[in-house]
Amino acid sequence: MKNILKISVLLMFVFTSVNMYSQQDCNCKFGHIDTQKFLAQLPKAAEAQKVLEVETAQLQERLEIMQVEYNNKINEYMENEKLLTTDTKRWSVTIKTDKEKELESLRQRIQEFNATAQQDLQKRRAELFQPILDEVDAAIKAVGEEQGFVDIKDSNSLLYISSTVIDVTDLVRAKLGL
Repeated sequence: MKNILKISVLLMFVFTSVNMYSQQDCNCKFGHIDTQKFLAQLPKAAEAQKVLEVETAQLQERLEIMQVEYNNKINEYMENEKLLTTDTKRWSVTIKTDKEKELESLRQRIQEFNATAQQDLQKRRAELFQPILDEVDAAIKAVGEEQGFVDIKDSNSLLYISSTVIDVTDLVRAKLGL
């Protein structure tokens, strides 16, 4: 057990020394890009977002129509419940039961439609944006290789960016012909 601990400490020392030595001797270039900000400026991303907004509005409109229908049926049901049992306009037990089943069915349809619409919108978002993300990713990789970068990171996930790290946004924009 002690031997394993000694070997682990020795290996840690060796790897740390090698890492420090390689960083000191390396004139390495590191880059960063704010991908969210960059994507927001891309015309293709704006077009994809517009398509997604139109499709979202269509689904929302259909959902609202279903909700209005449901609310009207609830109001009709509640009005009938207010009637006296001797009133001839009051529904029979059979009709009341049928109306309750109809309300429950409509409520379930609304829930199912909403869930399906959300899933469809997520799939559509991926379908619209994945080619754009792939193109940006390929441009970032090409810039990294062409310009000799060791690493290019997304600046959204960095806690600290040294002044020696290069913002590659303009290089990627040029690579995409923008």
